[in-house]
Amino acid sequence: MKSQLLRLLLITACTGHSSGERSSATKKSSTPRRRNLVESIDTYIPRSEVTDAAAVDLDVHAIKKELGKQNDEGWTNAMAIYRQGAFSKPIATLTLSKPLQDSISSGTRVTGMAMDGSDIVGKTVGKTAANDTNIRIAYDNDIMETGHTHCSVGGNPSPIIDGCLQSEGNVTIGNDETFHYTYNISESNHNDRTLIDLSKRAESRMWSCSHCPFEDFEKYYNYYGKFDYADRIIQYAFRGQEMELDHGNMDFGYYSKYGMKEFIYKGISYLSIWMYTIRQLEQAVADCQKGEFLQAVHFWDEAVAMYTGSRGAQQQDGNDNNNHGDLMLHQADLRCQEFSTCGEWSDSRTGKSYVNWHVFAHFADGQYNLLHNRCDHARQSKQEIVRLMTIPLIQATLRYAHIIAHETYFNEKHGAQASLYALSILPLVHDCSPQDADIVYSQLKSKNTANVDFGAVQKALENTYSCLNIQCSEIGGIWDETIGDYKYDAHPCGAAQEASNFLDAILGGTIGGLVFLTAVGLWTWWRGKLKEEEEGQDAAGANNDYWQDHHGQEEGFRGEPQYSGTRKMKTSQKLQDMLKHVGGSGLQQQQEEEHEEERTADCWQDDEDEECLFPDDEPNHFSDNPKRTDRKISNSYEI
Repeated sequence: MKSQLLRLLLITACTGHSSGERSSATKKSSTPRRRNLVESIDTYIPRSEVTDAAAVDLDVHAIKKELGKQNDEGWTNAMAIYRQGAFSKPIATLTLSKPLQDSISSGTRVTGMAMDGSDIVGKTVGKTAANDTNIRIAYDNDIMETGHTHCSVGGNPSPIIDGCLQSEGNVTIGNDETFHYTYNISESNHNDRTLIDLSKRAESRMWSCSHCPFEDFEKYYNYYGKFDYADRIIQYAFRGQEMELDHGNMDFGYYSKYGMKEFIYKGISYLSIWMYTIRQLEQAVADCQKGEFLQAVHFWDEAVAMYTGSRGAQQQDGNDNNNHGDLMLHQADLRCQEFSTCGEWSDSRTGKSYVNWHVFAHFADGQYNLLHNRCDHARQSKQEIVRLMTIPLIQATLRYAHIIAHETYFNEKHGAQASLYALSILPLVHDCSPQDADIVYSQLKSKNTANVDFGAVQKALENTYSCLNIQCSEIGGIWDETIGDYKYDAHPCGAAQEASNFLDAILGGTIGGLVFLTAVGLWTWWRGKLKEEEEGQDAAGANNDYWQDHHGQEEGFRGEPQYSGTRKMKTSQKLQDMLKHVGGSGLQQQQEEEHEEERTADCWQDDEDEECLFPDDEPNHFSDNPKRTDRKISNSYEI
């Protein structure tokens, strides 16, 4: 124990992360990019090598590209990457020309020559016994700096072998002993971390281990009834079959490859990797409680890497939204633009998401607590991170439910995503309220109609916010750029309630009501004049200035940021929401009519589409035909 703490103090001293400097970990580093140990991930500085963990998103991205081909070859390639891996933890198995005289411990340094003539540095994997002739060597990849591994074979349909060990040559094991070896480059380079294993190993790593079950995984197991629920769902989607789990069953025969592309690669990210990220946080806390502090910090670092991904780590800018990557970092930044929850205060449509602001603050706090043997505090950080990680999934579920509810023709891409995001949160909703989970499921289960009641989905999810410890202001509302406001039927849940309470108080008396309605009329006239005088001026900003001048408030009632997510809305936003409820159906009907006119000229744009999608553009993808089962995938692999 004392030696562990001494080593941790040395790490802390070397990295400059003392208690007095702890806040620096939450600021964007301005130093040049560095390798592995001190490579920053957004505002987080890992204390261990986690480049391989971050590379899981490269597998997801490769699968996404193969699925995008929408043909049998691409589908088969995607399945191979899913099962065999491509970029994360590449390992070579060499056959030595003579047996080892002594055993070799795991992690022993190995050097050799790559196919491109460069030097390779790796380390042994597992203990190798004396007299063995086979040895496993893990490549030392620098994925975060280069953006790709130098040796990527496994299930990769376009293998990268420049950085692989030569098919025959010499390796030096340890400091002095050299061995001649041979191996088959295409068959003996594989990946020790695969996407399928993240779910297939869930029982041993999240349920039956000595410190298990983990509380979050237990909710998903209780709902789906299978330890490897994520893999089963993904496999059913690959085959276009109907799920056979305890709850939440979807029939993927409704979708073609076009729709299933979205479901599969996002399902891997937000069902499988999402849960495994939480598992690494849980494992870190468990190791901390056992006094294994270095191992605890490594698992925590891996969780940060798997939340971010290698592409996200390369592209993230602290001042801008992350528009790259396929993991939670990107998902959070994407949804904040749609729900106006960007920024540290969850009150903007640009910049880093509120979720990422606070997730990375808790990542840093959790690491600090692990380094200082404060395991209970680290657990609190873990719980808050999980809570925040749930927010973008709820936002995505709401968004696609809203899109489908307003579509004239069914777009299977939207339907597949609505089903996927629903599956990602249904266990959490069910744990709070089985009745509300049934409502969400019945509305968003796979089908080929556009008959979705968005109001029912929204209400069911809002019913669970208190149980999930999520604030209405953290979810926000669906923003409509064409009107510069929330969509008429998708306001933040707290705003409508505040407006209702305010009106009840104001309109309690007849005279008060008349005075208020007069004020409303004057305010409406004033707003119209401003719009005429300066086109494009934000009425909310002008109104905010008015309140600042008359009440001495700067930026409304903004207070200090709270990790609980509690935030008071700006006064101007409150007033706008109140006005929308004045007069009952009159104003609402007018806004509905305006919305309908705009919708006919607008389009629903998907997460990463370069152009908008219209029914006439892709007739095969906007279908009300019977179930479609045009995928041809081998069913020899048992689910």
